[in-house]
Amino acid sequence: MKKIILTIASFYTLTMVLNAFSSGAPAGNSGAPNDNTCATSCHNTSNVGDVAFTADIPSEGYTPGETYNINVTGSTATSQKYGFQLAVRGGLDMADVIGTLISDGGITTQFTSSSNKDYLTHNGALIGAEGSWDFQWTAPNTGTGTATFYVTMIAANGADGSGGDEGLSGSLVVEEHIITSIETNRSELAVYPQLVTESFFIENAKGKTYQIYSMNGQLIASGMLDSEREELSLNAESGTYIIKVQGESKKIIKL
Repeated sequence: MKKIILTIASFYTLTMVLNAFSSGAPAGNSGAPNDNTCATSCHNTSNVGDVAFTADIPSEGYTPGETYNINVTGSTATSQKYGFQLAVRGGLDMADVIGTLISDGGITTQFTSSSNKDYLTHNGALIGAEGSWDFQWTAPNTGTGTATFYVTMIAANGADGSGGDEGLSGSLVVEEHIITSIETNRSELAVYPQLVTESFFIENAKGKTYQIYSMNGQLIASGMLDSEREELSLNAESGTYIIKVQGESKKIIKL
């Protein structure tokens, strides 16, 4: 009887070790400079393919303070279980944490950290033909410079142990978009004429929302601006009105 109990206990311990990282990779395995990778550190295998990035970051680069949607996806022909770890780095030695990563609240992703550096990783391995995770990233302050996303992924065969598992890796380099004085002038919100009889125009605010308020704070009208030069009617009594467009305010006077 003792021999049977020891065998079961040994098997249970082995199983716990083999599945230790299915709930999330330990920090420091993103493939960033001075990091290991999930393949070499946790699964004793090598990288055999690439991880694909999809992002809505403009081709001219990120705008400081803006939040972007990003996806990482990887797969191999024989794998059926996936996990990943990702970090964003920059600076002279590529060791600075750049921007702020945003998880999905623990549904499929979570944070882990080491030496005051955050990493994004899976929260439970994904089962299927590919590993694919969505997350967000808020760009850093002006003057930060280049941001590089590093990701490593494990494509496991689902068997106990690391035998047959494969590693994937990838990176995405994003430059900071430096706004010139010409661009600033072109994109400046414009509301005119200031003296309004029936209608007025809002320029350089396509895709933004607007509100029209009276001086006592009453909301007169609101909506979405569908063009770069939008004409709006002001069906209101004579007086001064405030036009708000996502944080910016202008005044007009209805005659």
